[in-house]
Amino acid sequence: MTTRSARPDDAGFIVQTILSAQRGYRSRGWFDVALGWPEAQCRDFIARIAVACAYAGAGFVFADEKRDPAFEAIIGAPGFRMFAREI
Repeated sequence: MTTRSARPDDAGFIVQTILSAQRGYRSRGWFDVALGWPEAQCRDFIARIAVACAYAGAGFVFADEKRDPAFEAIIGAPGFRMFAREI
């Protein structure tokens, strides 16, 4: 068995592992209770955190964020975050 760093495409596995671990034998866990969102939104939230951590681990840093209420009304997300890394 070998170990490797997480990549953005690992987000689905990481999300399922996090949700399962914090729920244990219960049907609801910390994310479900604290956020009060449906499971799909909780999964999306955790996935965004996991992807951001994977990029940070690869040397990317948060560079900019664009938010707009009109964009959120249409797309369902508040905006975009940009991560950058020096080459």
